[in-house]
Amino acid sequence: MRNFLSGLLVMLAAVAVGCQRQHDVSMSEPSIGTVIFFQGRALINGQQPATIGATVKHGDTLVTGDNSACEITVRNKNVMRLGANSALVFNLSEDDNRLLLIRGRLTAVCRKLMTKQAQFTVETPTAVAGIRGTSFFIGVESPDSSYFCVCNGSVRLNDTTVTSPHHAGVRFVRNAKGQITKDNHPGMLYHGDADLETLAAKIGEKINWKTPDR
Repeated sequence: MRNFLSGLLVMLAAVAVGCQRQHDVSMSEPSIGTVIFFQGRALINGQQPATIGATVKHGDTLVTGDNSACEITVRNKNVMRLGANSALVFNLSEDDNRLLLIRGRLTAVCRKLMTKQAQFTVETPTAVAGIRGTSFFIGVESPDSSYFCVCNGSVRLNDTTVTSPHHAGVRFVRNAKGQITKDNHPGMLYHGDADLETLAAKIGEKINWKTPDR
């Protein structure tokens, strides 16, 4: 009996170490996007068509045309949809954790760490969003105006943390003097529950609209 218990403890310890190693290996792998859907015209770095299964690596730029869209997953439990006439620079790696939304719209559901830094940022011409696991929408309305929606979760927007179980929009506008002003009540624009729920389903997740995702 004593030998059996000793063997069992050794086996459990080995399993625990194996799981930890598996987690370490997964986080040491590069954050690579994989195209799972596209419609219309979508290009990677202006040349490569964004076909199903194509990869999006650090430094790549993903661009969509009129009436077009492209969806990518990162680490299986994060999914993003780039809307029509959009441009996104994918700067996720072991040493970098930024997505640059130059123009257009980005919708995302994030349920797993995408970077070694535990969070990543989405930068627009007028604001920066600090994101962990959450669901969000971002639209660059013009070079001087960006709309953010914390659809379900918590996001650091410039100098303020916004938490919401069901859509909280904020708009950042650059005025003629170059100053950034904030509108805390622009309403819910450009998207709805169904957009997020459809994305979540593609990674086998559901959104609880009663509780902010953490």
